[in-house]
Amino acid sequence: MQVSYQGVKGTHLYGGFNYPRNTPALGVIVAAVQAGKNLAAQSNNTYNIRNNNNDPTAAILQETALQKLYPYQNFFNQTLPEIYPRRGTMHYNAIYVSVNQRLTKDLTFLSNWSWSKSLDNVAANAGFAGGFGTAPPQNPFDTRAELSLSSFDQPSRFRAGYSYSLPFGFNRRFKTGVRVIDQIIGGFTTSGIASMMSGFPNYVALGNPGYYQSVTPKGVDQCNPGGTAQYCVFSALPAGYTLRPNRVPGVPVINPNWKKNPFNSLSTVTPYLNPAAFSIPGAPGAPALGNVPRTMGDARSPREFFFDMRVAKDFKVYKKYRVQVNANFSNVFNHPVYFGVNGRTLLSSFSPDTTTGKFPTVPNNNISQYSGTNVSFGTLAAVNTQGISRVVRFGAEFNF
Repeated sequence: MQVSYQGVKGTHLYGGFNYPRNTPALGVIVAAVQAGKNLAAQSNNTYNIRNNNNDPTAAILQETALQKLYPYQNFFNQTLPEIYPRRGTMHYNAIYVSVNQRLTKDLTFLSNWSWSKSLDNVAANAGFAGGFGTAPPQNPFDTRAELSLSSFDQPSRFRAGYSYSLPFGFNRRFKTGVRVIDQIIGGFTTSGIASMMSGFPNYVALGNPGYYQSVTPKGVDQCNPGGTAQYCVFSALPAGYTLRPNRVPGVPVINPNWKKNPFNSLSTVTPYLNPAAFSIPGAPGAPALGNVPRTMGDARSPREFFFDMRVAKDFKVYKKYRVQVNANFSNVFNHPVYFGVNGRTLLSSFSPDTTTGKFPTVPNNNISQYSGTNVSFGTLAAVNTQGISRVVRFGAEFNF
């Protein structure tokens, strides 16, 4: 038996986020929303930059009022992403326990278990990450707020295996002394390994700018919506921000009855994640960021379980030759494996009415009661894909 601890800390790590440098801070955006500015209004750019390599005869490029808030006006129509940022941090702590035991000369047992926790603030897209994707940052200017469970974090991983040569046949404990019979009942070996692992944490995005939207009355600040509309509406959340929802206290994020019909048609499906556990952050005229972390440890995909085994039979032909037939079983019990969720965005639509200027009514701020909720939110992704279904292989070997 061995027990060990491993701790790792990483700094200045490269992450998958390309942080836009030419984007306004949240305080500037909120002030513009509260002032009722028409962020869609267009005018000549600050430096009168023209199209066609600044040809003096070309028209001056226009920019929106939102782009007027960008800090680098000479690049008003570019986000200036910071490529390969090295501002990532990670912490990993784990305890490992392993047991290897040879019970007899024919039977060996081994197992290992790890209990770990991995935290980071980078978008690591390692294999099936983050509910099997990359969880984007909510605020590119506050990377500390992005510190959460790593998208590949699995706190518990247990494996146990065995190897067994059955004690029957020639030169074994149970033998008949009859060559033909010993040949039939002898030469059997089997081995197997069982794996049980925690699920991966999921992430959720609001899927909409929420209350980060400018609402301007007709005739104010160049607002001319046309038709019967009386208000101009424009998203005030520039590139780089991915708004997350708020958590509703006391409401479970995983539906307790999700196993009833997780893969039926969307009209009757029971989603794995519970939309009632989330709400829209902020209020009209007072937009805010959500308090849901980048990845949620209490919203993990279902745990994984596999059992693989092998059965082989040897036949001796004279003294120099040996024939072996074998059967290999992957995922013997055909246990389902769920790869995270499909719909990770809560809202399919949420925008003020251009006639009244009011945001849609969400009863008790409960997203599950709002008609604009994404119908596929929280539904489980494909089951038993990528070769995880039960597979049986037969083979034969001839040794000489």
